[in-house]
Amino acid sequence: MKLIDEKELLDALKNGSKLAFEQLYKTQMPLLWHEAYRIMGDQQTADDAVQELFIELWEKKQFGKIESNIRAYLFTCIRRKCYKLQTRKRTFEEIDPAMENTIPYEETYDQTTDVNKRIAEAMAEMSPQSSKVFELYVLEDKKRKEVALELGLSDNTVKSYLATAIKIARKKLLMFKKNTPI
Repeated sequence: MKLIDEKELLDALKNGSKLAFEQLYKTQMPLLWHEAYRIMGDQQTADDAVQELFIELWEKKQFGKIESNIRAYLFTCIRRKCYKLQTRKRTFEEIDPAMENTIPYEETYDQTTDVNKRIAEAMAEMSPQSSKVFELYVLEDKKRKEVALELGLSDNTVKSYLATAIKIARKKLLMFKKNTPI
């Protein structure tokens, strides 16, 4: 089935016709590619931009937005996509050189070790039962009922120990956050 006029093509696209979409792709892709290449100056990027545009059009079924001139709509879309890609590329190019002059994060500060140290300090301030409940519930990621069963305590007792333990841990970690150099 070969659709002839633009209105017929647009109606078929709005109804989800795969044939109409294939015709749109075959007729408009070369023109859109040249426009993308003109803006981007790179064949691969132009290819990617046009492919992304057609994929988005098909997946998002954006044909309902088009009222008359399909070509004008597609050219506007490809220009926007190219300018967006250029902006993203420029942003990465600006960030990348700035990152080269910085010392790697791991070399300047080992936050994980410090957090573990603060957790250990918080657990030392807890009662032995609260510390054990905290260890099982938070560090070993067990459910409250599992902790209660393992320690031979009631669920409410575990809940109480856990509330106390979390209060102490939160206090230690908030002090850590305020004193962190990053």
